[in-house]
Amino acid sequence: MVTVLPDGSAFAILEMPLPDNHWLYEKKNDFEVPPMLMRMGTTDPRRKEFEAALRQAGKYALRNSVFSPDEVGFDPDALLQNLIVGLLGYHTPNGLSRDEWANPPEGKQAQLFNINSGKGSSEQSTPGR
Repeated sequence: MVTVLPDGSAFAILEMPLPDNHWLYEKKNDFEVPPMLMRMGTTDPRRKEFEAALRQAGKYALRNSVFSPDEVGFDPDALLQNLIVGLLGYHTPNGLSRDEWANPPEGKQAQLFNINSGKGSSEQSTPGR
């Protein structure tokens, strides 16, 4: 889109295609296991609060990341839902799938926060401790 101003100058808003090596195109296989960096199951009383905060932050990020809501080529609600699963885990009591292949390896889950210690702490932890 090019806009010519009354003084004869102009500006344009351009969309550039993503490079072929963009992270969005990286797909290891048909199913990508979510990282669940802050895994908490549906029995964790903090989950609903975290979901609400993630939805609010995700909506802000999405609104400020697309040029026009009418031109979005993906489902923004699915984006937010996958953000929640990627951080908190599946919508199950322990946040894991009953299918082992759909879960991250032990030790890779909840690695950024010490939230699965049984005490409900959300303090940051150091990996390997």
